[in-house]
Amino acid sequence: DLQTRVLATWHPGEDAMFFASYTEGFKSGGFGSFNLSNNAAGEPALGNGGLTQADGFLPNVFQPETVDSFELGYKDSLLDGNANVDLTAFYYEYEDLQVVVADGGASIVENVGAVEAWGLEGSITTRLNDHFNLYLAMGYLDSEANDLQSICGLEDANGCEGSSLFWAPEFSGALVLDGSFPVDGGAITSSFEVFWESERGGGWEDLSTTKIDAYQEMAFRVAYESDSNWFAEAYVENLTDEFTWDGQNNNGGIVPSHFFGPRKPRTFGVRVGA
Repeated sequence: DLQTRVLATWHPGEDAMFFASYTEGFKSGGFGSFNLSNNAAGEPALGNGGLTQADGFLPNVFQPETVDSFELGYKDSLLDGNANVDLTAFYYEYEDLQVVVADGGASIVENVGAVEAWGLEGSITTRLNDHFNLYLAMGYLDSEANDLQSICGLEDANGCEGSSLFWAPEFSGALVLDGSFPVDGGAITSSFEVFWESERGGGWEDLSTTKIDAYQEMAFRVAYESDSNWFAEAYVENLTDEFTWDGQNNNGGIVPSHFFGPRKPRTFGVRVGA
């Protein structure tokens, strides 16, 4: 498949740049390993025993997924080069989105209809003084999926229309404060990190019982970096011992929904390297 990418940039000054792009994306189709489609006579494979190749049942086939992506952006260096700014607005339009659904206890891939999404992303990196640098980033995503009747687990098959891409949070952000203090033979470096995202999950059915709450995670690191190219670092991750999940699955109501991927608890460690 041929994909197109067009990019235009404009430099109004020495440090500033505006850009606009259009990109076609493509994910190939394929077939599933754990499910058989109906044969030519329309007979389902599920529930039939003693199937043979001659019965005409084939693995379920899913079509390619395509996306049209539009982006507008601005990059600049401010405050005599002490700060860098990056702003982006985007719009995506998916066709035949590939999703994993439960069918008779097996997970299969199916194509659903159209998905539209738009959002904003921005970040700034700035030098506060001789010892500290600050990084701030924020993101916003708004999405809407339609033609989900074939995979909707609600009694009303139209009840999932307009659902969002539930695995992506609507808001997200990050803050990183880096420090560096020269000492004899090297430097003491440190980093304080905060990552945050809003509520997500619920599946296409938007079930409150499978929502993953908003959460934030913090980490702190301090290290000695030698001029002779070795370092020793102590760190604590998930500083406030927050608990959350990586994801969830509604399973279309066929089997009980579940969460998966519990995050690591508060973790202390040491790294040494050269």
